[in-house]
Amino acid sequence: MKLNLWIIGAAVLLLAAQLPAITVDGYAYLSFHSDHSGIRVLFQERSPSAQTDSAFTDVSGYFNIELQPGVYDVSYSFVGFADYILPNRALLFLTTLDPVTLMSPLSGNLSGMLGPGDFQVVDTIRVLAGQVLGIVPGTRLYFAGQYPFLVYGTLSAIGNVVDSILFTRRYATHDTAWGGVRFNYATGDCQMEYCVVEYSGSGGINCNTSNLTIENCGIRHNHNNYGGGIVFDGNGGIRNCRIESNTASEEGGGILCRSISPEIFLCDIVGNNAGYGGGMSFIGSSAHIVRCRVLNNGAYEGGGAFLGYESNVQFTDCEISGNRASMNGGGIKSVFGSNLSLDDCLLTYNSSYNYYISAIYAEQVSLVRCTVSNNSMNLSSGAAVLIAGPESNVINCSFTYTRIGTALVFDGASESQIVYSNFYGNQYGAFQNPAQGPTAIGQLCTINTNGDSSDTYYNIFLDPMFVDTASGDYHLLAGSPCIDAGDPELPLDPDGTVADIGAYYFNQLDADAHFILHPSSFILSCFPNPFNATTTIRFDLARAGAVSLNAFDILGRRVEALAWGDYPVGSHRVVWDASRVAAGVYFVRLESGEDMQVNKLLLLK
Repeated sequence: MKLNLWIIGAAVLLLAAQLPAITVDGYAYLSFHSDHSGIRVLFQERSPSAQTDSAFTDVSGYFNIELQPGVYDVSYSFVGFADYILPNRALLFLTTLDPVTLMSPLSGNLSGMLGPGDFQVVDTIRVLAGQVLGIVPGTRLYFAGQYPFLVYGTLSAIGNVVDSILFTRRYATHDTAWGGVRFNYATGDCQMEYCVVEYSGSGGINCNTSNLTIENCGIRHNHNNYGGGIVFDGNGGIRNCRIESNTASEEGGGILCRSISPEIFLCDIVGNNAGYGGGMSFIGSSAHIVRCRVLNNGAYEGGGAFLGYESNVQFTDCEISGNRASMNGGGIKSVFGSNLSLDDCLLTYNSSYNYYISAIYAEQVSLVRCTVSNNSMNLSSGAAVLIAGPESNVINCSFTYTRIGTALVFDGASESQIVYSNFYGNQYGAFQNPAQGPTAIGQLCTINTNGDSSDTYYNIFLDPMFVDTASGDYHLLAGSPCIDAGDPELPLDPDGTVADIGAYYFNQLDADAHFILHPSSFILSCFPNPFNATTTIRFDLARAGAVSLNAFDILGRRVEALAWGDYPVGSHRVVWDASRVAAGVYFVRLESGEDMQVNKLLLLK
């Protein structure tokens, strides 16, 4: 290998020695300036054929120079601005360099207000205990080395939907990944809103024994041994964030929660990877995950989430789909005395490659009004969900289309509760090891209130009649046997009828409740309206595309982001829990491409 590299290097030098002088040009700019003249562009020789020389920019920032072909370090400099360096550039032919913008240098202790503008971080920056730093919209911090941003005092980094605040690396190479934003025993209440945190090599955000709210932020392409995107060990929460493509060598690719009880609300946790808990990992934590999408994450175990060390985690109204694990728990794995609860959740297309539990592997689990469908594993002895321990329960859930396995596998779960649920189309049947489950589970011996055959626990085994599983629509069609077949002791569905089986109820008061698969128009509707605390917002799309669904108060201020991102053609539903806002008039606005519709809502309390 060394001989080959020597031969290649010698060939480059020989070629350079034979070439005539070349022209190199490009542009260099001064951040937030209109006159870009006087920037020095130095070409420092790095090979025998090269000759050191320099050029200066004109008012527009343009420069050009004739050089001897060779390898150069190219550096840009201007008094009062941080240098920018391109090392070891082979300039052998006519070359136009990429544009470069020089920025104000930033280092040391910070307080007061920062921004707007571009800043190059040239050393560690910090907010000392007792000090306050505000970062304004349109501020961008580029870290030129492995420097962290340390917060011991109070940080208020609040951008807006037009001008976010950016924390990123200056150079696009792995060895210049920066050190992340680290809150360490911060003395004040800290906020990060409309911020983007990316390409840190020490985790994006680390909250250690601090009060921190992270809202409307993008956390992406960060790496750490533990907690690639966010490490949360403090007070506060994470709301309306997209946590994407982060990695961790050990635990928590997207989020790692330690010994705390945060609420993670309306977040997209997508495409993260780790050893344990690709999307999220919980260590001794009692977290509540509400209306989040946990999609396409991967791990050795617990592709979507991993619970350990006596964690107690509840998922409510979440979608957990497309996650994968090399071993157990493509969707979620919960062990070491942890308790897992899922209410009104959708779990689809999760997979385990080399073992036998695809959707949920848990010692103690509670599933209420969930839809578990199209999960798969590579072993024929596998199942979508492991039911173990006497305190596990499954109520009003739908289990369908498990591939290469059964819906449930029992392990010492004779005292568990499996009631008012539906099992259909699972490749190897509904149950594995039924002798270790509730007595006579799955044996048809009675009928339910709809007159359908059921076992003694009112479980049924019929086609649930979903709208369209191919497009991911698991709403029920009119005539589904799951309608009104749920536990009559549970709260009624929002339409005032007996609870349906599965994550989505069928609105029997809505004349168009079958959910048009291919709507011919752009439709927004809300039910109930007026409402108290919660209302269901339905929108129909005639064309696939990016969707933005937001709630505004009467003054036009956005009070909550309800949905965003790419949606397929069809009908979709979002539940708005408005228990945190005051009674009054609100407006829900739906936008997709050139289409826009607004509905007026009245919240009563």
